[in-house]
Amino acid sequence: MEAQGHILIRRKAKDGADGNQGPQGNPGTPGRDGSAGLDGVILWPSEWAENIAYRNETSKTTSPRYVDVVYIQNKALASGWEAYVCRQSHTSSTSNKPNGSTTTYWEKVSNFSAIMAPIILGKNSFINFMQGNRIQIENANGTVAAGMCAIETKNTDPVIWAGQTYANRAAAPFRVDSAGNMTATNATITGTVNATSGRIGGLRIVGNSLTNISEDNKFDNDAYIILRKDPETFVGIGNNVLPAVGGQVAVGRFENKGNSYLGTNYGLVVDVRNGEDNVAIAILGGSISGLALTTKYIDASNQRVTLDRNVGCVYVTTAYSGGTRDVYITLPTMEHYDDGHVIKIKRGSNNNNKVHIIAGSSHWNTPTTSNNVITGWTTNYGTSCLLTDSNTYITSTTTGLNIDSEGDAMEFVYFRDMAYQSGSYTYHGVWVQFKNPRAW
Repeated sequence: MEAQGHILIRRKAKDGADGNQGPQGNPGTPGRDGSAGLDGVILWPSEWAENIAYRNETSKTTSPRYVDVVYIQNKALASGWEAYVCRQSHTSSTSNKPNGSTTTYWEKVSNFSAIMAPIILGKNSFINFMQGNRIQIENANGTVAAGMCAIETKNTDPVIWAGQTYANRAAAPFRVDSAGNMTATNATITGTVNATSGRIGGLRIVGNSLTNISEDNKFDNDAYIILRKDPETFVGIGNNVLPAVGGQVAVGRFENKGNSYLGTNYGLVVDVRNGEDNVAIAILGGSISGLALTTKYIDASNQRVTLDRNVGCVYVTTAYSGGTRDVYITLPTMEHYDDGHVIKIKRGSNNNNKVHIIAGSSHWNTPTTSNNVITGWTTNYGTSCLLTDSNTYITSTTTGLNIDSEGDAMEFVYFRDMAYQSGSYTYHGVWVQFKNPRAW
């Protein structure tokens, strides 16, 4: 038997040479746009305070995102402030207040340096410390003309001023101290002014009053108030409202010289009523100079006349263009506050027919009471009467008192509290006749 075999020889192969570079391939398809990135964070500056929700929203995946920056005053620094950026959202308290270094909630950032710029705009900026607690405004010549500052010496020092330098601000024509007291050389104020103290000329505001009392509670100045429209009217009240000549003194002066050809000029109108007694003018001393009464002339062309309450003197004649006839004069209606009215009446020289004087209406008050205490008054309406000669009462409202003779003159004075009972009717208010002499 013949045996056969193989011998296997292994050899390591060598690397082949690099082949030639193939042709350039076609351009690839453009890649898709990436997703839009988030907006940058918004820095929100403020001065640090308690109970504020401060935020760091850098990890927030939606916009807007806020990061708070706070400032704490530090007068030892050149800028006067320390700045901190919020690291973690939280509600502020004294326990987590920035303390000069980086903490869990705050990261201290570089201090600020001075800013020099012709204009500074800041919607949410604040100014707390400038020029050593001072803001000064210079005029065109470079001189300080106005400014603001903090209290430096005393509360009366101006903190706002205009018209002077800082050193002379206490003499500035306009200045305000920290208590709000303002001094202004001149002022034009539009709107409401509420003054509870101070002075207006020689007058002092005291509570709800305007008086000439001094600060040491003395009445020792010649204050007065004058209202005038030259040359027609003059109204003056004060210690002396007359010219300083001749030694004359008047505390009240009322003049009305206006041209009122179709109306009536009044110098003083006094209306006093609704008291149990009413005194319009009380003369406690002195006399009346230049007293004049309001007069009224009546002839028979007006056969029936009711007198106005302001008439004080009447001249009446029964004559008129058609001859003579009786004239009827009704005395004025008296209100409950009227008392002591005086009317002088004289008949003219015509001796035909008669003049009749008739009492007018009257008002009087009666008290309303509760438990014998007067609580008010009730006003009543009725008729007055005349008292003539020897205790003769005349109540007729048709003929009244006759003035028969020419030249007769008399006065009637109204007594409010007199009354006359005639049957079941009571006449309230009585015109008492006082006869005057005449040539017989």
